[in-house]
Amino acid sequence: MKKESSKTNIELRELLNQTVRLRLFCNTNDELGQYIGYNLTSNNSINTIQPFAARCIFRELNRETYELLDETLDLEDILDWYKTASEFYCRYIRGRDKVLQKENIHVLLKCAYIKDYQLPDNKRFLRDIANRMPNRGGDVPVLILLMLGVLPLYTSKRGDVKNIMADFKEMYVFLRDFIECDEALYRLPVLDRFEKAVRERIRCNRAYLIYVASTVLETYRSFSNSSNLYELNAEVAKSKVLFDLGDCFWVEPTMLSAPTVFWRFEQVATDDYFLYRYVVNTEKKQTLYVRYEAVFSDDNKQGLTLFVEHPDSTTAFLKRQHLFKDSTFLFACELDDWDAPTVIELQSILDVNRTFPAQKIIRLQDEDMAAQLQKCIDGETFKLINQYPESEYDLWIVPVAITSEYIYFCTETNFDPEGQNSYYRVPKSLNEGLLFITSNDRVGILEHNGRKYLGFVNLILYFDVTDKEACQNYGIEVVRKIVI
Repeated sequence: MKKESSKTNIELRELLNQTVRLRLFCNTNDELGQYIGYNLTSNNSINTIQPFAARCIFRELNRETYELLDETLDLEDILDWYKTASEFYCRYIRGRDKVLQKENIHVLLKCAYIKDYQLPDNKRFLRDIANRMPNRGGDVPVLILLMLGVLPLYTSKRGDVKNIMADFKEMYVFLRDFIECDEALYRLPVLDRFEKAVRERIRCNRAYLIYVASTVLETYRSFSNSSNLYELNAEVAKSKVLFDLGDCFWVEPTMLSAPTVFWRFEQVATDDYFLYRYVVNTEKKQTLYVRYEAVFSDDNKQGLTLFVEHPDSTTAFLKRQHLFKDSTFLFACELDDWDAPTVIELQSILDVNRTFPAQKIIRLQDEDMAAQLQKCIDGETFKLINQYPESEYDLWIVPVAITSEYIYFCTETNFDPEGQNSYYRVPKSLNEGLLFITSNDRVGILEHNGRKYLGFVNLILYFDVTDKEACQNYGIEVVRKIVI
């Protein structure tokens, strides 16, 4: 067996020493010492560990960090980023109080994460820093944490972490404010998910803070750049799961005997579901309903999840408005049988899920009762009332033709190959994400509140083509021929 070189011993011991000194894995030396079985109270503690033991300890801490951080980061990555970010901070930022103001850090983040972002005229003093900022994925999150004072410098000997929860809160508030001030986004559910996880998890350390900042900012990058958003949603589409949920009603456990509240799934063309919740008022002879959008996903990390969107989310996307706080819900999901589920249990991942009105629904097996519920929604005996009528829409997936410069949509949802069709001709130059669209993507015509939109689902992108004026606003033309 080939012996590991003395160089490897020195390198791994130094990585272990940095991990200990920066308190990346544990918040105190005493805690880490107890964990690995060595007394780490003296300054020379790591050097007293034998080479083989030092190698084993670092590699095991590295492996555990990798598993803890969803198998996306390990200590070697983090230390590499940390060193680069710390050197940059010392050279270009330290001592410049104006640069460290929150609004200026926001601007630097936009420079790093938004493609072709232009510095505002009153922020030109940041140009030199923006042009020199590290461009690897993990350097910037570490740099931001250094600027916030959440992390010490790479060369620091500051010692134990005084209050990791306070450090996390400092980072969380900063990232939340950064996202909420964005013109296109109001919030990212991933940030709320981490906030809840930190309060409930056993271990929260500096490695985890770096992971959270990196994940949130990379998600921000994806939603702020069309090409990245396309790739993100393409990956999400691969993890979608469809179940046999239709042609039946679902009720909450307390409603099994006499349901006045019930649910129904409807599969739609995008391989998602509409999830209807009905509330029956027998005295008024009316049934109120809300139509949510729902997606089941299995990504092998979180397991099966159910992502639900409030109906007003669609209106926000079409009008390019901020999503309101409780517009999205995310659940860890358990089904009793994936082939023919009869019970769906939901466990909150985001705190805002408290506003969602169900934690468990059961497939209604009683055919007579199902027939009675059907009468409540068929519009004859009971008046059916949509609680969010302004958010109702219809989406038709339609074939498209794609050339080097344009994407062509048939103007009618019913394409007649023998007829005299006309087409919307959409310039790819309207959005860089359109360059990635293929004939296999979910694209179509969406009708909402009397207006017509061309929708690119993977880009969350919609163009109003209701009339000639609306088309002209985007440079979209109606033509009779597809020119290759």
